[in-house]
Amino acid sequence: MIGVGLDEDELNAFANLFCCKVGTFPITYLGVPLHFNKLRREDIQPVVDKVIKRVAGWRGKLLSYGGRLTLLKSCLASIPTYLLSVIKFPQGAFDAIYSPMAHFLWNNPWGEGKYHLANWQLVSQRKEVGGMGIPDLHNFNLCLLASWISRYHLSDNALWKKIVEFKYRVNDPNLFCCPDINSSPFWKGVLWAVKAAQMGYSWKIGNGQHVRFWEDRWFGSSSLAIQYWPLYVLVNEKESTIAECWDGVNLKFTFRRTVSAYVMRMWEEILGITSAITLSEEPDSAVWTFNSNGVYSVQSLYAVISFRGVQPIHTPVVWKLNIPPRIQVFLWLLSNNKLLTRDNLSKRRNVENKSCLFCAEPESVNHLFFGCCVAANIWNVCSDILETPLSDFDSIAKLWLCRKKHYITNMCTSAILWSLWKMRNALCFQGLVLMDVKRILSKAAGMLRRWRVLCKDSEGARLGEIAKAMDRKTREPARLTWPQTDASPTFEGVQGVLPANSLMRGACSFNEVAHDL
Repeated sequence: MIGVGLDEDELNAFANLFCCKVGTFPITYLGVPLHFNKLRREDIQPVVDKVIKRVAGWRGKLLSYGGRLTLLKSCLASIPTYLLSVIKFPQGAFDAIYSPMAHFLWNNPWGEGKYHLANWQLVSQRKEVGGMGIPDLHNFNLCLLASWISRYHLSDNALWKKIVEFKYRVNDPNLFCCPDINSSPFWKGVLWAVKAAQMGYSWKIGNGQHVRFWEDRWFGSSSLAIQYWPLYVLVNEKESTIAECWDGVNLKFTFRRTVSAYVMRMWEEILGITSAITLSEEPDSAVWTFNSNGVYSVQSLYAVISFRGVQPIHTPVVWKLNIPPRIQVFLWLLSNNKLLTRDNLSKRRNVENKSCLFCAEPESVNHLFFGCCVAANIWNVCSDILETPLSDFDSIAKLWLCRKKHYITNMCTSAILWSLWKMRNALCFQGLVLMDVKRILSKAAGMLRRWRVLCKDSEGARLGEIAKAMDRKTREPARLTWPQTDASPTFEGVQGVLPANSLMRGACSFNEVAHDL
């Protein structure tokens, strides 16, 4: 037995009378914690603990970036979905859930000091607008609570609808102007979501008894109060419904002062709009404008409120390339300049040596993959093999947009970028010495052979031919050539054309010249 407004002695007396135990709020009903007051942090802590339990450190160490991303999207983000549909979560609960999810994604389960390469706001954006597609639980909470608006309008004789109408006067005139005074925590959460979802609803006028003339949206893309603001501020009868101010002939409004000629023209436009209204006996109905069928969906509202106004061109296409998931994550980090090259690392801690591992110039994402002499020569060779000019990020990323036409080319460029990054990390962390630029091409060729399983038979054969062409390039001997514009000889090999004075320091073979680079 749980008492509300009773002292302890009275509660114990009733409990002894009915032979039951004394309980306290919150109580759990159908898995939802219920309380007559606002839920506390510890009331929602079991959901947070369940998420933390699923992101155990050993699981993250056994998975790649692609595997961890898939687990986050398909499993972990869906754990609190049921509670999100009936409870407005406090921001502290979201932070407590985001923290273990971020540690899991970046393989930092015990706070070992590993860097989070991108902030959670960027990661939780939809893939279509440049994020990783992990649900933003705060926006998801809002969209799920907003679904009660659609349930209210579609439920005719439901008991819960009658209770809500009697307690909160929702139909006076409609749900979108319902006050939250003395409301339950659940209803306050619904009204919080109503404020955001209102922009997607438009009214279809029936009898006009539940549609406010000025404040509700029933004509155009916004309410008449917004479209005709100079006129609205002068009207005395604000919050009036269409049925109260329009009788089919006259529009019943008064103004608190005389109006100018400009405002008078607005009034004439209002009269023209109102003359098209035909009242009927059918009730007014709310139509969801973000879906073609007019029915509310969580996905449609989530797409609107999670869009931040700027949509990148190349980054969203990364997820549609026919490459392994971990390579997709790598290309996403590259496109957003989030890879831990030495210039990005210097933003997080002091880095004494900021030079490139392949040459002596300052290392950045653009330099490492396109500006460095090693990368530039690799792209020259790939341009000859693929018969496509490849020199900088734009020349590669624009092919992602035509992914069907450049299906094989995109796989090859992705393999080259990944091979450059793997070789750079081997030089940095394993102490490997780059004795031959051919090793990068060999790595890319081997990778393309393993990726043949991702292609159809004809496309797989084409991919195999390109891998063989890369192998042939690695076996070509170096040779000396004399350009017409310069009398000094040049050294030509797999890594491109080098000045012959590279040989003056005793480098008598291709491998030694590549090592000098």
